[in-house]
Amino acid sequence: MYVGCISGALQKDEYLRIIEQAGFVNKTDQKEKEIDVPDEVLLKVMDSKELNAFRKSGTGIFSSTAYAEKPDKKSCCCCNC
Repeated sequence: MYVGCISGALQKDEYLRIIEQAGFVNKTDQKEKEIDVPDEVLLKVMDSKELNAFRKSGTGIFSSTAYAEKPDKKSCCCCNC
């Protein structure tokens, strides 16, 4: 399940930039939830020293929901959509 959820994940800033480049406006973050990946899963891809460093780093894996609107082409005057 973790692979399906996490593989191909993007950095949040990159994801929001792609939304903007696609012509969406009025972007807002709706919610964000940290994904708790158990140590036994992480130890399959890193050693214990790397795991300790990861846990102390304050970084993590998050699920993020964003909202944006795509303007109607007839009324759009602010971008190249």
